Parts: sequence; C-alpha cells; structure tokens
Amino acid sequence: MRGVQNPTAEQFEVAYRHHRGTIFAYVYTATRHRATAEDLTSETFVRALGAAHRFTDRGGTIGAWLMTIARNLVRDHFKSCDVRNRSPLTVAPERASGEPGPERLLLRRQLAVALTSSLTQLTAAQRRCVELRFYQGLTVRETAARMHKSEPTVRQLQHRAVRCLGDHVGRSWLGSIQ
Repeated sequence: MRGVQNPTAEQFEVAYRHHRGTIFAYVYTATRHRATAEDLTSETFVRALGAAHRFTDRGGTIGAWLMTIARNLVRDHFKSCDVRNRSPLTVAPERASGEPGPERLLLRRQLAVALTSSLTQLTAAQRRCVELRFYQGLTVRETAARMHKSEPTVRQLQHRAVRCLGDHVGRSWLGSIQ
C-alpha cells in the first residue's frame, strides 16, 4: 500500500496480514489485557480502512501509519479508563525533544532481534531480496538486475518474504508475551 491512493481490498489485506502481529504485540504490551488488545488491534485496522484513501507516502511506511493509529487508540483507551488504577509505566508520555522514549527504543530493539532471527525462515533468494530491497534500499528494478530475475519474480519473492517474516515475528512476539 505504500504510496497507493485508494488501495484495493487485496492491498489492504496484504497490509493487514503483514502488520497485525506487530500491532497486536504493541497494543498488548501497552494494555496487558488480551481482549482489550484484540479490540484495539481490530479498531486500528477498521480506522485505517476508513482512512486508507487519505494515506500518502511521505517517506514513512504503512506500518508506521498503522502504529500511529494504534498508539492513539491506546492513549484514548487509557484516557477513558479510571486513571487511579493504572500504573504510570503503562503509557509513557511523548518526549518534548521528539526523541523516542525508552519504551519505543526497547520495542525497536526487540523487533530488530526478532526480524534478524526470523531471516533463517526465508529461502536464500528471499533473504537476498530482503537484503537488497530493505537493507540496501534498492528499487525492484535494481534488485531484479542484481538477482538476474524478472521484476514480477522479485515482487513475489519480496511479498512472500515479508509475509513469512511478519508471521514469524508475530508468533515470536505473541509467544513472549503470553
């Protein structure tokens, strides 16, 4: 969906499959309540679907956009809860400097570790595709040339690799918080 105006149902489904585990893990970590996390995760995607026509690529990704929606929903959830019964550590305030807080740094580190360990789940061609596309920042055309494959083949390799990584990371995060 990156940079796509008015995404199709299929494109939104792909984004849902890739990001639902990460969004759920974030929301569950913040709320520590499975049913609430499931509800807020669903609401994240409902709101994203309703606003998908407004999503434009500004250098970010669909995952960052979804995480922003989820973060706002978590904040709204806690605003509506009885504040006397929650720990001040459950939702950390934004820093005035714009620097990520320790909770965001921890999530990034955990995600990086989970992604790195998940690379073993990919085929050699998928790993190479991920390396060229995401670590080296090459375009599909440049990746295809380097891999001596067609552009549709590279897109398919990337799609399957990202789906596999998303499923594996989602399972590993869910396993660590249950």
